[in-house]
Amino acid sequence: MAHRLRDTANAVIATAISPSRQDDPPEGRLAIRKWHFLASRLPGQLAIKSVGGLSTRRFIEAVLWIAATDSTWPQLPKSYGNFHAVYQRFARWARLDVWDYVSTCLEGDPRLPALQRLVRQHLEIRRRRNKPVEQAAISETIPLVTTPKDRIHELEARIARMELQLRVVLAAFPQVAERFPDLEVGD
Repeated sequence: MAHRLRDTANAVIATAISPSRQDDPPEGRLAIRKWHFLASRLPGQLAIKSVGGLSTRRFIEAVLWIAATDSTWPQLPKSYGNFHAVYQRFARWARLDVWDYVSTCLEGDPRLPALQRLVRQHLEIRRRRNKPVEQAAISETIPLVTTPKDRIHELEARIARMELQLRVVLAAFPQVAERFPDLEVGD
């Protein structure tokens, strides 16, 4: 009876745990030594953080699988977890340049060129997608001025607004105003 209860408990625990690493395709596997070397060089707490139950090692292995097989994100095997969560974390790491650290640690790995290509493609797509938005924001903030006289008036207006803001801040913080006796504090 006790033996049957233990077997039942083990079966319940086995179903609650994520799929075994043996289910992972070999294209993504990361050797334990290489993982420890990589984990010791990741910036901050990245080696130990887990986002949505996806450990950092399994996440890197999933990205390596995508890069090595030249697959799309939805084709990621289920054993690696939700492809969208993996993609979101990949994009965040690309934005933060964490993949540069990973690349230096994976020197000599045959999947490294594919990984670097994947990161480069992602950053290029992101740059092209954001470029029109950035240009529109710049054109809205900087008005087109045709003559030097207009430009001088625009700069004078900006200086006047800055002086007004400075007076308001100094009025709100008299201890700071004492350090600048040359400035007039007025309402």
